[in-house]
Amino acid sequence: MWEERLVGQKPLLTSLRKSLVEDKLPHAMIVAGRYGYGGLAISLALAQTILCTDLKNGRPCGVCKACVQSSKLIHPDLHMSYPVVAAKGGKPKRDQITSDYYVTQWRQAISENPYLNHSEWIEQIVSESSNSDINVTECVNIYQKLSMTSYSGSRRVLIMWHAEKLGSNGNRLLKLIEEPPVGTFIIFVVEQPELLLNTIRSRCQLIDVKRIATEDITAYGRQTLDLDTEGVDRISFMAEGDLRQVQELVGMDHEDISTITKQWIDAIFAGQLAKTRAVVDAYKGKTKIDVYRSSVAYFLRLLRELIHLRVAGEGLTRLSDVDRVYLQRHRGLQALDIDQIGQISEKLSATLDMLYHNVNARNLAFHVSLQIEEIIIRK
Repeated sequence: MWEERLVGQKPLLTSLRKSLVEDKLPHAMIVAGRYGYGGLAISLALAQTILCTDLKNGRPCGVCKACVQSSKLIHPDLHMSYPVVAAKGGKPKRDQITSDYYVTQWRQAISENPYLNHSEWIEQIVSESSNSDINVTECVNIYQKLSMTSYSGSRRVLIMWHAEKLGSNGNRLLKLIEEPPVGTFIIFVVEQPELLLNTIRSRCQLIDVKRIATEDITAYGRQTLDLDTEGVDRISFMAEGDLRQVQELVGMDHEDISTITKQWIDAIFAGQLAKTRAVVDAYKGKTKIDVYRSSVAYFLRLLRELIHLRVAGEGLTRLSDVDRVYLQRHRGLQALDIDQIGQISEKLSATLDMLYHNVNARNLAFHVSLQIEEIIIRK
Protein backbone atom coordinates (compact mmCIF):
# COMPACT_ATOMS: atom_id res chain seq x y z
CA MET A 1 0.00 0.00 0.00
CA TRP A 2 1.45 3.32 -1.06
CA GLU A 3 -0.31 5.08 1.80
CA GLU A 4 1.93 3.18 4.20
CA ARG A 5 4.97 4.75 2.53
CA LEU A 6 3.56 8.24 3.00
CA VAL A 7 4.96 10.31 5.86
CA GLY A 8 2.36 12.77 7.11
CA GLN A 9 0.13 14.46 4.51
CA LYS A 10 -2.88 12.35 5.57
CA PRO A 11 -5.34 15.30 5.54
CA LEU A 12 -4.45 16.09 1.92
CA LEU A 13 -4.77 12.46 0.82
CA THR A 14 -8.07 12.13 2.69
CA SER A 15 -9.40 15.25 0.98
CA LEU A 16 -8.46 13.93 -2.47
CA ARG A 17 -10.06 10.58 -1.75
CA LYS A 18 -13.23 12.27 -0.56
CA SER A 19 -13.37 14.19 -3.84
CA LEU A 20 -13.03 10.90 -5.72
CA VAL A 21 -15.86 9.23 -3.80
CA GLU A 22 -18.07 12.27 -4.36
CA ASP A 23 -17.16 12.26 -8.07
CA LYS A 24 -15.53 15.68 -7.73
CA LEU A 25 -11.89 14.75 -8.30
CA PRO A 26 -10.42 16.85 -11.15
CA HIS A 27 -9.46 14.82 -14.20
CA ALA A 28 -6.20 16.79 -14.55
CA MET A 29 -4.10 17.85 -11.55
CA ILE A 30 -0.72 19.42 -10.85
CA VAL A 31 0.66 18.07 -7.59
CA ALA A 32 3.29 20.65 -6.65
CA GLY A 33 5.87 20.68 -3.88
CA ARG A 34 9.42 19.65 -3.09
CA TYR A 35 10.23 16.00 -3.67
CA GLY A 36 10.68 15.53 0.05
CA TYR A 37 7.16 16.73 0.81
CA GLY A 38 5.76 13.58 -0.79
CA GLY A 39 4.08 14.64 -4.04
CA LEU A 40 4.88 11.37 -5.79
CA ALA A 41 3.91 9.22 -2.80
CA ILE A 42 0.59 11.07 -2.53
CA SER A 43 -0.03 10.61 -6.26
CA LEU A 44 0.70 6.88 -6.07
CA ALA A 45 -1.60 6.48 -3.05
CA LEU A 46 -4.34 8.38 -4.89
CA ALA A 47 -3.83 6.28 -8.04
CA GLN A 48 -4.17 3.11 -5.99
CA THR A 49 -7.45 4.46 -4.62
CA ILE A 50 -8.72 5.32 -8.10
CA LEU A 51 -7.92 1.84 -9.44
CA CYS A 52 -9.06 -0.23 -6.44
CA THR A 53 -12.09 -2.41 -7.24
CA ASP A 54 -13.28 -2.73 -3.65
CA LEU A 55 -12.93 0.56 -1.78
CA LYS A 56 -13.51 0.44 1.96
CA ASN A 57 -14.84 3.76 3.30
CA GLY A 58 -13.08 5.60 0.49
CA ARG A 59 -9.76 3.80 1.00
CA PRO A 60 -8.22 1.07 -1.18
CA CYS A 61 -8.75 -2.43 0.18
CA GLY A 62 -5.10 -3.39 -0.35
CA VAL A 63 -5.89 -6.99 -1.32
CA CYS A 64 -7.75 -6.90 -4.63
CA LYS A 65 -5.83 -7.63 -7.82
CA ALA A 66 -5.79 -3.93 -8.75
CA CYS A 67 -4.30 -2.91 -5.39
CA VAL A 68 -1.60 -5.58 -5.56
CA GLN A 69 -0.68 -4.55 -9.11
CA SER A 70 -0.65 -0.85 -8.18
CA SER A 71 1.66 -1.55 -5.24
CA LYS A 72 4.10 -3.20 -7.64
CA LEU A 73 3.65 -0.49 -10.30
CA ILE A 74 2.50 -3.12 -12.81
CA HIS A 75 -1.20 -2.27 -13.09
CA PRO A 76 -1.97 -2.06 -16.85
CA ASP A 77 -4.07 1.07 -16.29
CA LEU A 78 -1.43 2.86 -14.22
CA HIS A 79 0.81 4.70 -16.67
CA MET A 80 4.02 6.31 -15.47
CA SER A 81 6.03 8.94 -17.33
CA TYR A 82 9.35 10.47 -16.24
CA PRO A 83 12.50 12.11 -17.64
CA VAL A 84 14.96 9.81 -19.40
CA VAL A 85 18.41 10.08 -20.94
CA ALA A 86 20.27 8.63 -23.93
CA ALA A 87 20.96 4.91 -23.98
CA LYS A 88 24.47 3.48 -23.81
CA GLY A 89 26.01 3.13 -27.23
CA GLY A 90 23.53 5.53 -28.77
CA LYS A 91 20.99 2.83 -29.64
CA PRO A 92 18.10 3.25 -29.79
CA LYS A 93 18.35 6.87 -30.85
CA ARG A 94 17.72 9.45 -28.15
CA ASP A 95 14.51 10.76 -29.69
CA GLN A 96 13.08 7.23 -29.68
CA ILE A 97 13.72 6.52 -26.00
CA THR A 98 10.67 6.75 -23.75
CA SER A 99 9.88 5.87 -20.14
CA ASP A 100 9.19 2.28 -21.18
CA TYR A 101 12.89 1.83 -21.96
CA TYR A 102 13.80 2.37 -18.28
CA VAL A 103 10.66 0.94 -16.66
CA THR A 104 12.52 -1.78 -14.74
CA GLN A 105 14.92 0.73 -13.18
CA TRP A 106 12.04 3.09 -12.44
CA ARG A 107 9.98 0.49 -10.61
CA GLN A 108 12.97 -0.50 -8.52
CA ALA A 109 13.95 3.09 -7.72
CA ILE A 110 10.46 4.17 -6.67
CA SER A 111 9.82 0.99 -4.71
CA GLU A 112 12.98 1.70 -2.75
CA ASN A 113 12.31 5.40 -2.24
CA PRO A 114 9.22 7.28 -3.52
CA TYR A 115 10.88 10.46 -2.23
CA LEU A 116 13.90 10.34 -4.52
CA ASN A 117 14.82 13.46 -6.45
CA HIS A 118 15.61 14.02 -10.10
CA SER A 119 19.39 13.83 -9.66
CA GLU A 120 19.16 10.50 -7.87
CA TRP A 121 16.95 9.07 -10.61
CA ILE A 122 19.29 10.21 -13.38
CA GLU A 123 22.29 8.78 -11.51
CA GLN A 124 20.62 5.36 -11.68
CA ILE A 125 20.20 5.42 -15.45
CA VAL A 126 22.91 7.81 -16.62
CA SER A 127 24.94 6.67 -19.58
CA GLU A 128 26.71 8.91 -22.09
CA SER A 129 24.56 11.94 -21.39
CA SER A 130 22.86 13.20 -18.24
CA ASN A 131 20.62 15.64 -20.13
CA SER A 132 17.12 14.39 -19.43
CA ASP A 133 13.75 15.31 -20.85
CA ILE A 134 10.26 14.03 -21.66
CA ASN A 135 10.39 13.96 -25.43
CA VAL A 136 7.94 14.11 -28.31
CA THR A 137 7.89 10.34 -28.75
CA GLU A 138 6.90 9.96 -25.10
CA CYS A 139 4.01 12.39 -25.57
CA VAL A 140 2.81 10.52 -28.67
CA ASN A 141 2.96 7.23 -26.76
CA ILE A 142 1.00 8.69 -23.87
CA TYR A 143 -1.66 9.93 -26.23
CA GLN A 144 -1.94 6.50 -27.86
CA LYS A 145 -2.02 4.60 -24.54
CA LEU A 146 -4.75 6.76 -23.06
CA SER A 147 -6.79 6.71 -26.27
CA MET A 148 -7.10 2.91 -26.06
CA THR A 149 -9.76 1.15 -24.03
CA SER A 150 -8.68 0.58 -20.44
CA TYR A 151 -7.84 -2.99 -19.43
CA SER A 152 -10.22 -2.88 -16.49
CA GLY A 153 -12.93 -1.22 -18.53
CA SER A 154 -13.32 1.66 -16.08
CA ARG A 155 -10.59 3.96 -14.75
CA ARG A 156 -6.96 4.63 -15.56
CA VAL A 157 -4.28 7.01 -14.31
CA LEU A 158 -1.27 8.76 -15.80
CA ILE A 159 1.34 10.04 -13.36
CA MET A 160 3.97 12.22 -15.00
CA TRP A 161 6.83 12.82 -12.58
CA HIS A 162 9.05 15.88 -12.89
CA ALA A 163 6.77 17.16 -15.63
CA GLU A 164 8.82 20.35 -15.86
CA LYS A 165 10.97 18.37 -18.29
CA LEU A 166 8.14 18.43 -20.84
CA GLY A 167 9.02 21.91 -22.03
CA SER A 168 7.20 22.87 -25.21
CA ASN A 169 6.48 19.20 -25.90
CA GLY A 170 3.60 19.62 -23.50
CA ASN A 171 1.61 21.23 -26.32
CA ARG A 172 1.06 17.73 -27.72
CA LEU A 173 -0.89 16.78 -24.61
CA LEU A 174 -3.26 19.76 -24.51
CA LYS A 175 -6.20 18.08 -26.22
CA LEU A 176 -5.79 15.00 -24.03
CA ILE A 177 -5.77 17.17 -20.89
CA GLU A 178 -8.76 19.18 -22.00
CA GLU A 179 -10.83 16.24 -23.25
CA PRO A 180 -9.55 13.07 -21.59
CA PRO A 181 -11.25 9.73 -22.22
CA VAL A 182 -13.94 8.87 -19.67
CA GLY A 183 -12.48 7.63 -16.39
CA THR A 184 -9.00 8.98 -17.11
CA PHE A 185 -7.06 10.95 -14.48
CA ILE A 186 -3.85 12.82 -15.32
CA ILE A 187 -1.47 13.83 -12.52
CA PHE A 188 1.56 16.04 -13.14
CA VAL A 189 4.03 15.84 -10.24
CA VAL A 190 6.30 18.89 -10.15
CA GLU A 191 8.52 20.96 -7.92
CA GLN A 192 8.24 24.13 -9.97
CA PRO A 193 4.78 24.44 -11.54
CA GLU A 194 5.74 27.78 -13.08
CA LEU A 195 7.98 25.87 -15.51
CA LEU A 196 4.99 24.13 -17.04
CA LEU A 197 3.37 25.72 -20.06
CA ASN A 198 0.66 28.22 -19.18
CA THR A 199 -1.68 26.26 -21.45
CA ILE A 200 -1.17 23.18 -19.26
CA ARG A 201 -1.49 25.03 -15.97
CA SER A 202 -4.74 26.64 -17.03
CA ARG A 203 -6.26 23.23 -17.78
CA CYS A 204 -5.30 21.59 -14.47
CA GLN A 205 -6.19 22.05 -10.83
CA LEU A 206 -3.21 22.85 -8.63
CA ILE A 207 -2.74 20.63 -5.58
CA ASP A 208 -0.26 22.42 -3.33
CA VAL A 209 1.75 19.98 -1.21
CA LYS A 210 2.99 21.74 1.93
CA ARG A 211 5.97 20.74 4.04
CA ILE A 212 5.46 17.70 6.25
CA ALA A 213 4.46 18.58 9.81
CA THR A 214 7.42 18.46 12.21
CA GLU A 215 5.63 16.01 14.50
CA ASP A 216 5.17 13.61 11.56
CA ILE A 217 8.85 13.90 10.66
CA THR A 218 9.76 13.27 14.30
CA ALA A 219 7.47 10.23 14.52
CA TYR A 220 9.00 8.83 11.33
CA GLY A 221 12.51 9.40 12.72
CA ARG A 222 11.79 7.65 16.00
CA GLN A 223 10.33 4.65 14.19
CA THR A 224 12.96 4.23 11.49
CA LEU A 225 16.24 5.96 12.41
CA ASP A 226 18.94 4.44 14.58
CA LEU A 227 19.37 7.61 16.62
CA ASP A 228 18.68 8.70 20.16
CA THR A 229 15.82 11.08 20.93
CA GLU A 230 18.05 14.15 20.82
CA GLY A 231 19.45 13.14 17.42
CA VAL A 232 15.98 12.60 15.95
CA ASP A 233 14.73 15.90 17.33
CA ARG A 234 17.68 17.78 15.88
CA ILE A 235 17.26 16.22 12.44
CA SER A 236 13.51 16.94 12.53
CA PHE A 237 14.27 20.55 13.37
CA MET A 238 16.82 20.91 10.57
CA ALA A 239 14.77 19.07 7.91
CA GLU A 240 12.21 21.84 7.38
CA GLY A 241 9.41 19.33 6.78
CA ASP A 242 11.34 17.69 3.93
CA LEU A 243 11.85 13.93 4.11
CA ARG A 244 14.68 14.13 1.57
CA GLN A 245 16.48 16.40 4.01
CA VAL A 246 16.00 13.79 6.73
CA GLN A 247 17.47 11.11 4.49
CA GLU A 248 20.43 13.32 3.64
CA LEU A 249 21.06 14.40 7.23
CA VAL A 250 21.14 10.84 8.52
CA GLY A 251 24.36 10.28 6.60
CA MET A 252 25.92 13.47 7.91
CA ASP A 253 27.23 14.79 11.18
CA HIS A 254 24.36 17.12 12.10
CA GLU A 255 26.41 18.65 14.90
CA ASP A 256 28.89 19.59 12.17
CA ILE A 257 26.08 21.14 10.09
CA SER A 258 25.03 23.18 13.11
CA THR A 259 28.58 24.42 13.69
CA ILE A 260 29.17 25.28 10.02
CA THR A 261 25.87 27.13 9.75
CA LYS A 262 26.56 29.23 12.83
CA GLN A 263 30.05 30.06 11.55
CA TRP A 264 28.42 31.16 8.29
CA ILE A 265 25.86 33.33 10.11
CA ASP A 266 28.55 34.89 12.31
CA ALA A 267 30.70 35.75 9.27
CA ILE A 268 27.76 37.40 7.48
CA PHE A 269 26.81 39.54 10.47
CA ALA A 270 30.43 40.48 11.08
CA GLY A 271 30.50 41.90 7.56
CA GLN A 272 33.76 40.10 6.90
CA LEU A 273 33.69 39.20 3.22
CA ALA A 274 36.88 37.15 3.35
CA LYS A 275 35.64 35.14 6.34
CA THR A 276 32.29 34.51 4.67
CA ARG A 277 34.02 33.25 1.55
CA ALA A 278 36.31 31.04 3.67
CA VAL A 279 33.33 29.43 5.41
CA VAL A 280 31.52 28.85 2.10
CA ASP A 281 34.69 27.46 0.50
CA ALA A 282 35.12 25.06 3.42
CA TYR A 283 31.91 23.32 2.33
CA LYS A 284 33.76 21.88 -0.66
CA GLY A 285 35.31 19.22 1.54
CA LYS A 286 31.92 18.02 2.72
CA THR A 287 29.23 15.89 1.08
CA LYS A 288 28.74 17.85 -2.12
CA ILE A 289 25.54 19.87 -2.44
CA ASP A 290 23.78 18.15 0.47
CA VAL A 291 25.66 20.21 3.06
CA TYR A 292 24.70 23.47 1.36
CA ARG A 293 21.04 22.46 1.39
CA SER A 294 21.13 21.38 5.00
CA SER A 295 22.90 24.52 6.10
CA VAL A 296 20.52 26.88 4.29
CA ALA A 297 17.52 24.97 5.68
CA TYR A 298 18.99 25.17 9.19
CA PHE A 299 19.56 28.94 8.90
CA LEU A 300 15.98 29.35 7.68
CA ARG A 301 14.59 27.34 10.58
CA LEU A 302 16.61 29.35 13.11
CA LEU A 303 15.02 32.54 11.77
CA ARG A 304 11.54 31.09 12.12
CA GLU A 305 12.25 30.03 15.67
CA LEU A 306 13.63 33.50 16.38
CA ILE A 307 10.19 34.90 15.53
CA HIS A 308 8.53 32.31 17.77
CA LEU A 309 10.81 33.34 20.62
CA ARG A 310 9.82 36.97 20.23
CA VAL A 311 6.10 36.40 19.82
CA ALA A 312 5.37 33.43 22.07
CA GLY A 313 8.43 33.03 24.27
CA GLU A 314 10.36 29.84 24.89
CA GLY A 315 7.28 27.69 25.47
CA LEU A 316 6.32 27.23 21.82
CA THR A 317 9.75 26.83 20.23
CA ARG A 318 11.36 23.53 19.22
CA LEU A 319 14.89 24.77 19.87
CA SER A 320 17.54 22.77 21.64
CA ASP A 321 19.08 24.50 24.64
CA VAL A 322 22.24 25.17 22.61
CA ASP A 323 20.32 26.79 19.72
CA ARG A 324 18.12 28.81 22.07
CA VAL A 325 21.13 30.27 23.85
CA TYR A 326 22.80 30.98 20.50
CA LEU A 327 19.79 32.97 19.25
CA GLN A 328 19.33 34.84 22.51
CA ARG A 329 22.98 35.88 22.71
CA HIS A 330 23.52 36.72 19.03
CA ARG A 331 23.43 40.52 18.86
CA GLY A 332 23.11 40.62 15.09
CA LEU A 333 20.12 38.29 14.95
CA GLN A 334 18.48 40.02 17.91
CA ALA A 335 18.87 43.38 16.18
CA LEU A 336 16.87 42.28 13.13
CA ASP A 337 13.34 43.59 12.80
CA ILE A 338 10.45 41.47 11.51
CA ASP A 339 10.70 42.95 8.03
CA GLN A 340 14.39 42.06 7.76
CA ILE A 341 13.77 38.54 9.01
CA GLY A 342 11.10 38.17 6.34
CA GLN A 343 13.39 39.44 3.58
CA ILE A 344 16.26 37.17 4.64
CA SER A 345 13.89 34.20 4.89
CA GLU A 346 12.66 34.84 1.35
CA LYS A 347 16.23 34.86 0.03
CA LEU A 348 17.06 31.65 1.86
CA SER A 349 13.88 29.92 0.67
CA ALA A 350 14.63 30.84 -2.94
CA THR A 351 18.20 29.61 -2.51
CA LEU A 352 17.02 26.33 -1.03
CA ASP A 353 14.72 25.77 -4.01
CA MET A 354 17.56 26.41 -6.45
CA LEU A 355 19.86 24.04 -4.56
CA TYR A 356 17.56 21.17 -5.56
CA HIS A 357 18.49 21.74 -9.19
CA ASN A 358 21.65 21.90 -11.25
CA VAL A 359 23.41 24.96 -9.87
CA ASN A 360 26.85 25.95 -8.69
CA ALA A 361 26.11 25.53 -4.99
CA ARG A 362 29.26 27.34 -3.81
CA ASN A 363 28.54 30.45 -5.89
CA LEU A 364 24.90 30.42 -4.88
CA ALA A 365 25.76 30.23 -1.17
CA PHE A 366 28.17 33.14 -1.50
CA HIS A 367 25.61 35.14 -3.51
CA VAL A 368 22.90 34.76 -0.88
CA SER A 369 25.46 35.73 1.78
CA LEU A 370 25.96 39.07 0.00
CA GLN A 371 22.20 39.53 -0.32
CA ILE A 372 21.75 38.99 3.41
CA GLU A 373 24.54 41.47 4.19
CA GLU A 374 22.76 44.08 2.07
CA ILE A 375 19.51 43.52 4.01
CA ILE A 376 21.33 43.91 7.31
CA ILE A 377 23.10 47.10 6.23
CA ARG A 378 19.91 48.60 4.80
CA LYS A 379 18.40 49.05 8.24
